[in-house]
Amino acid sequence: MLVSAPPSGIHNLFRYIPEVLDFDPASIEGNLSDELKRVGAKVFAHFAGKANSASFATWVIEQIRPVEMNVYGVEDGKLIGKARAQCTYEVVANKDMGNVFGVLHGACAALLLEICTVSPIVMLGLALGHDTTGITQGMNYVYHQPARLGRKLRIVSSTMSIEGRIRTARGEVSANLTV
Repeated sequence: MLVSAPPSGIHNLFRYIPEVLDFDPASIEGNLSDELKRVGAKVFAHFAGKANSASFATWVIEQIRPVEMNVYGVEDGKLIGKARAQCTYEVVANKDMGNVFGVLHGACAALLLEICTVSPIVMLGLALGHDTTGITQGMNYVYHQPARLGRKLRIVSSTMSIEGRIRTARGEVSANLTV
């Protein structure tokens, strides 16, 4: 089932954000309409600071590519089950992201997770016709294995709960993809 924006047009909330140049919604898999993918991409770019070269670590953030966006339990802006969203991104861990041991720096991993875990929350909000943007107030990390530089990282983030003003998402980074 293709998920599209509700009739209320929540995307108008983000009309002041410039479109992402050279964005092709067909390059992103998932069950979202091209319109929702386009709005989601520009919101991601805006909050990630891609339009502002003075933002923190834009050289890392601008390398992140959306791969897949899905919303479940929503139809025409209405709940039809337990609403949830999942977004997948990819980025190659290059030398600017590494530490002296030739692996992804822990702080860079935290940055990637912080940026990418906002997406499913925003995408679910767009599908429901709500503004679910906000700020990150707490993060917990568990590192299992270092990601070697030169590997393609896959970042999968999913909503866990969106109730009132509290929004929770989880993210996982895997580095088992070779470039």
